[in-house]
Amino acid sequence: MHNNTNVDNGIRVGSASKLVACLQACIDNTTCTGVDYARGSAADQRCWMSGPWSGSRNSGATGIKYYEFRRDCAGCYLYVIYQLTKIYIVSQKHITFAVSPLL
Repeated sequence: MHNNTNVDNGIRVGSASKLVACLQACIDNTTCTGVDYARGSAADQRCWMSGPWSGSRNSGATGIKYYEFRRDCAGCYLYVIYQLTKIYIVSQKHITFAVSPLL
């Protein structure tokens, strides 16, 4: 996760107003490489998906967090996002949350 960062030319996912839904939209799109999430924006303007069509990553985008998504093998993937004291475990078709101290 990259604070105050976004990626150019993202595709808006208007139906994903919550972070969990935004991350799930990325999981469900096989070409997704990450999402910009702007919690302070209007509900239908919070989630922007990036992929091979996107441009460069930019710092200085106040209030936006960029979540990079990695697909580690064909048909299976697991990505762990560390944020504050929570570890978000994102897996295919399912997202779980576990509270844990930072490692």
